[in-house]
Amino acid sequence: VGKPFPAVSIRTSTERPEALDAGCFVLAGIDADSLLQAVEMAVGMQRAECFGTPVAGYTAENVSMKVARIIQSYTGIVNKIVWRKDE
Repeated sequence: VGKPFPAVSIRTSTERPEALDAGCFVLAGIDADSLLQAVEMAVGMQRAECFGTPVAGYTAENVSMKVARIIQSYTGIVNKIVWRKDE
């Protein structure tokens, strides 16, 4: 936990622009040339120990437990209101 690593996202866009802005990963695109270029960049970043800046909110611990608690807390109301299920 908390150890940086080079990352490449094989996509044309991201819902995490804050991580991209902080230099935490490289957005590759989906064609072979841009993917290879992005991997080369990530490897270079690793060699230079350039991992970007940690993004606030991404360093939280016990995220899985928090998500499980949220899901458990809202399951009943979502089933009732969204899916119109009887309890």
